[in-house]
Amino acid sequence: MAVSVNHIDVDTRVAVSSEEQSPIILGYDGSGVIESIGEEVSMFAIGDEVFYAGAPNRAGSNAEYTLVDERLLATKPTSLTFEDSAALPLASIAAYECLVEMLRLNPVTEEDVFVDQSLLIINGAGGVGTMLLQLAKKYVKLQTVIATASKDDSIEWCKRHGADHIVNHLEPLAPQLADYSSKLPTVVNGQGYIDFIIVAYDPAVHWDCICKLIAPCGHIILLSDPSTPLDLLPLKRKRVSVAWEYVFSRVEYDMEPSHHNLLLSDIARLVDEGIITHPRTESFLLSLETLRKAHAMVESGDMMGKVVLTVSSSSFSDGSKPRRGATVRKGATSRASKL
Repeated sequence: MAVSVNHIDVDTRVAVSSEEQSPIILGYDGSGVIESIGEEVSMFAIGDEVFYAGAPNRAGSNAEYTLVDERLLATKPTSLTFEDSAALPLASIAAYECLVEMLRLNPVTEEDVFVDQSLLIINGAGGVGTMLLQLAKKYVKLQTVIATASKDDSIEWCKRHGADHIVNHLEPLAPQLADYSSKLPTVVNGQGYIDFIIVAYDPAVHWDCICKLIAPCGHIILLSDPSTPLDLLPLKRKRVSVAWEYVFSRVEYDMEPSHHNLLLSDIARLVDEGIITHPRTESFLLSLETLRKAHAMVESGDMMGKVVLTVSSSSFSDGSKPRRGATVRKGATSRASKL
């Protein structure tokens, strides 16, 4: 019933255009209602309302129907519309994997209890940044969450979703944090350091500052490709770990892809319990024109949250059904299906 646009959609489009491949259907995130199922499907039934992040090895979600492996589906949040649910999957999976799996941070359920560590999110107002802010402050409950933003509206957006402090990513980061250094949980020899840094932007832009700000034995997670090679030597004496987050690793290497089902189910629970919310800020009815507009918005670098496209309903029939997967029919009032 709805899809959202991510940077990976833009990257895929650019790569296909440059390589002159045959046309493909773009799109990863989606939400809708299951309309038909394959013979080996056991986790869902016709009529179930679901959301998903899809997979790179299948046709994308920018269509009336999408085939989705059942292991990648989860029941959508009951408190959200299909439109708002479609903004969640990819950004939520990336944020959750960064915090819970890679940084090994545990959920904190006690009220007014926070973990004595700090996190810097570079590109705090984007889709992934928005989910990182919420999960970091309200789920794993870090004491200090810092985000980068440069405009009044994006600064307010980051604060609303959990940021304790804001730095301007259009300027060097380290000098801006000099006065804030004493407030950081980790202080070594009188110098405050940041325990975790997650970079949802070109890491080469701020790499020197990142190397200065990261704490000894700290962790850096990268989500975007660097425009120039990164020098890791400054991190050697600090014994800092650097890792990549890629949402589709489990899917592409067939390493328990049902992890997506479990993770998105937990995200849906957190949404329905009012702990976190969706990152949607814009929505349009899907057409070639609005799809181009959505891609341009994401490419601009000024996009806050996520842009969602609803898919108009129409009749569709397909006689071929994989044994395990999903055909997703979407629209403002249409349905997503799984084959």
